[in-house]
Amino acid sequence: MEINIKKALESLESLRVEKEENEKRIKYLRQRKEKLEAAGGSEVADTVKGNDGKHSILIRGTAWPEYDHVIKILTQREANLSNLNVKIEEQIKETEEIINMLTDSTIRRMLTYKYIDRLTWQQTALRMGGRYTADSCRKAVERFLK
Repeated sequence: MEINIKKALESLESLRVEKEENEKRIKYLRQRKEKLEAAGGSEVADTVKGNDGKHSILIRGTAWPEYDHVIKILTQREANLSNLNVKIEEQIKETEEIINMLTDSTIRRMLTYKYIDRLTWQQTALRMGGRYTADSCRKAVERFLK
């Protein structure tokens, strides 16, 4: 199996953003479920005429089948997002392992600083030491990835 390190590095940030978005969705779904559970279902109401045809009577109740259906859907969506996050975490871990397998210490450090630690090229150069600039780090990585 050929490892495409360039593609793995390019997708790393997108994976992290997707994971953060999924975590927000999961939080929203949990809050929505808690709100429904606290309300005890969805309330329904209707008005009917009395026997004399003159008086209206308000009838209220809980639509349990609808409530159960909504809770089931929310629980399923939450589980799907959680499973997706596990897959995303695995992809992030695999990319980190690819970087750690590299034999060139300089490139390995640059890739770690830039893609794992999420530093700018300027910050990467500072971590690399005095003889490196942002441009020299960026170009070294570009040459390596070609």
